[in-house]
Amino acid sequence: IVANHKSMIDPYLILATLPFNIYRTFLPIRFFTANIYLNHWWQRCFLLPFGSFRAYYTEGKLSGVKGALQLSDRGQSLFIFPEGKRVRHNNKVEIKIGVGYLAQKRDLTIIPAFLNYNVSSKTRKTQVYWGKPFKIRSTMKLKDLNILSMHIFSKVEKLAALQ
Repeated sequence: IVANHKSMIDPYLILATLPFNIYRTFLPIRFFTANIYLNHWWQRCFLLPFGSFRAYYTEGKLSGVKGALQLSDRGQSLFIFPEGKRVRHNNKVEIKIGVGYLAQKRDLTIIPAFLNYNVSSKTRKTQVYWGKPFKIRSTMKLKDLNILSMHIFSKVEKLAALQ
């Protein structure tokens, strides 16, 4: 699952919109989590059992995109935010290449999702838009990782037009 990222609870909000029988097919789901959120034992006690793993390589630990490949090879689903951080406003950020690396190395099915926090003066409404699952063509896998990552994330951005 590839999605935009505005809040720490995004993965849980996004997954909560899935019917249970579909959600169950994704299990177990692993979430790229910034290493800083896994520095303290109490953070690890809460986040690791819920599927978090270190987003950036850490010696001797299952981490980074190479760790994600290992998890994928074990049949686990991956949830990644290519922006690499929370983007609260409609600012453009440089997309990280991890999603492109994963797509280049494995024949993954990618499912785009866009989370919209619609906060107006009268109502607060959060909506999740799901895109059509897709795979990366072999010719696209030959592209530069930046181009490939942008291509993948563009599917998420297109969902923003549905709001």
